[in-house]
Amino acid sequence: MENKQEAQEILQKFNEITGRRFSPTKTNLKGIENRLKDGFTVEQMIAVIQLKNLEWKNNEVMAVHLCPETIFRPKNFEKYVNQIVGLKNNPELLQRFNEQFNKTAVTGTASAFSKFDALFAKGKP
Repeated sequence: MENKQEAQEILQKFNEITGRRFSPTKTNLKGIENRLKDGFTVEQMIAVIQLKNLEWKNNEVMAVHLCPETIFRPKNFEKYVNQIVGLKNNPELLQRFNEQFNKTAVTGTASAFSKFDALFAKGKP
C-alpha cells in the first residue's frame, strides 16, 4: 500500500516536472511501484525524471518517450540512474548539462533542475 501511495506522488511529480498529465492508472503506476520494490529511492526517481525531461523535452524524436512507461521500464531505469551517477562523477559533463539547460529553459523546468543540482550537492545519485 505504501508503494502505491508513493508511486502516485512520484507520478504527480512526473507531471509537474514534465508538464504532462498522466493519470494514476495501473499502466502508469506499475513501473514506478516495481522500481520502488527494487529498492530505488524517491530521490533517484525524481532525479531520473528531471534528467530525462531535460534531455528529451525539446527533442522531437525523444519527447514522445517522456512517459512513465518508458522512464520506469526495468531495462531502462537502472541505466538512467547510472547516467546520473556518471554526471555526479564528472563535473565537466554536469556543467555542460547545466549550460544546455540554461539555453533551453522552459517555464517550470528551472525549479525542477535546481532540485536535480541539490541532489548532487547532497551526494545522492
